[in-house]
Amino acid sequence: MALSFDKGWTNRILLVKILDMHMKYFLAFLFCFNLHAKVGFVDFVDTAAPEFLFGPNPNPEIIQSLIEEVHLVIVINKSTLGPDAQTLTMYESGEAMFRTKISTGREKEEINKTERKVFTTTPTGVFRPTRLYTEYHSKSWDGSMPNAVFFNGGIAIHGTYHSEYRKLGSRASAGCIRMRQEEAKFVRIKIMNSGRGITPDVDYTLVQEEEKRLRVSDNTVQVSAINTAGTFLEKQIYSWDTLIIVHEDPVAVAP
Repeated sequence: MALSFDKGWTNRILLVKILDMHMKYFLAFLFCFNLHAKVGFVDFVDTAAPEFLFGPNPNPEIIQSLIEEVHLVIVINKSTLGPDAQTLTMYESGEAMFRTKISTGREKEEINKTERKVFTTTPTGVFRPTRLYTEYHSKSWDGSMPNAVFFNGGIAIHGTYHSEYRKLGSRASAGCIRMRQEEAKFVRIKIMNSGRGITPDVDYTLVQEEEKRLRVSDNTVQVSAINTAGTFLEKQIYSWDTLIIVHEDPVAVAP
């Protein structure tokens, strides 16, 4: 015999299903909140810690192909051993035109100035620049990052303090790529030249986002998006005709 339910029971069953659905969303929220507290996900606003998503480690064939195809390519070797370890090399129109010693992330778990637990690594992969600053102050690490070129969440190429110059050539940062201040300015200007140019009030403007943060604006051009594996996408975005490639030589990994 078939069971029948009156309208009251139907409404009760529907209410239970709705409450059950909302409970699942609530539990998922609690899980994500707990994970954020434990891992220290990037807030995408101000942190020198990396994103929690990494690209693959680009192989030499992919790197060479991109160097030949893109106007300006910046290759960062985060290795600790080998002749190219901890170096930044810039290629323009396929030719190496600048190389310097740098410092990438310390590759360990640390507590930043906001008491958040983060892993100070420099993610591998292929990226477009996302934001440029002539002046930038990190709240997460309470430090100055002059001529910052952001390319992966809170990860940027930037100048460092003179007292840190002696550490260049070793892993010494919180995830960003540190270099000498005059060299960081040179890199930023070259990237701007791959956009609209470097003539003030014509090719770009400076926007005071907040105290100690001066962002380059109105300087991008339309370019093809690219994923972290180095594959160009059909989507067009506003960035600079520049790629930033972070890799680590598999045969030069410290034990």
